[in-house]
Amino acid sequence: MALMEEASLKRVDPVKLCKDCRWVERGWFGGVVGIYARCMHDKSALNDDIGNRLVTGCVRSAEQHFASTMRLSRLSGRCGPDAKLFEPRR
Repeated sequence: MALMEEASLKRVDPVKLCKDCRWVERGWFGGVVGIYARCMHDKSALNDDIGNRLVTGCVRSAEQHFASTMRLSRLSGRCGPDAKLFEPRR
């Protein structure tokens, strides 16, 4: 019976986690990815003004959505549960 339970727990497709994504910026509390981690993808900007990014190439994390917001949202352009914006960390 234990073998059946173990077999049923194995995932067919690997889950894409924000902590493994190149776009996530570590949150507070020692750099642990958690509820305060920010998604730094272009589509995660809190407003449509990307002038600072285009001029300086810099983005402030306070101007980006939380990673959890991006993953839980099913709105167009968001990452969503399917991790559409996911790119593996190098």
